[in-house]
Amino acid sequence: MPTPEPAASLSFEEHWRTSCARVRRVCLRMRLRGDDLEDALQETRIRAYRAFSAFDGRTRFSTWACKIAVNYVRSVARKRARGLAVVPLVILDREPAAEDDREASGMMPAIMAAIDELPPVHRRVFLMIEVDGASYEEAARALRVPVGTVKSRLYGAKRRLQERLGPLISA
Repeated sequence: MPTPEPAASLSFEEHWRTSCARVRRVCLRMRLRGDDLEDALQETRIRAYRAFSAFDGRTRFSTWACKIAVNYVRSVARKRARGLAVVPLVILDREPAAEDDREASGMMPAIMAAIDELPPVHRRVFLMIEVDGASYEEAARALRVPVGTVKSRLYGAKRRLQERLGPLISA
């Protein structure tokens, strides 16, 4: 049984600093290299930071962060297998660099508008799973619907977003 960590005694940055190498090794074992590896690390850090208030210290932070990384990598693999575009959360969070001001400033409103235009049932599932990092089971419990319904609503949301944002993302 892992030794619990005093979650409240360490800041997120302290936890991340001590766990980043382990998360990197897990991603490397999942055959990620180059940009895919860096994207996975950055996405994991963002998702862990956003969910840090839910980290209760019953497991090691590194174990928790590795689980977030594995879930992210698996979701990317599923999207790619279905031919769907992968839009990292980094696009939604980053401050644009000077050279890509026009591109980033054009993307952010388009992404947000596309998400806002989703039917409410699709938008809710999309945000829970893709932005908040919930599992299918967690989303199903929260929405009080079967897991299959969550999966079909998420697929519908992604298809609509791909249709709307496809030209923007592939450009």
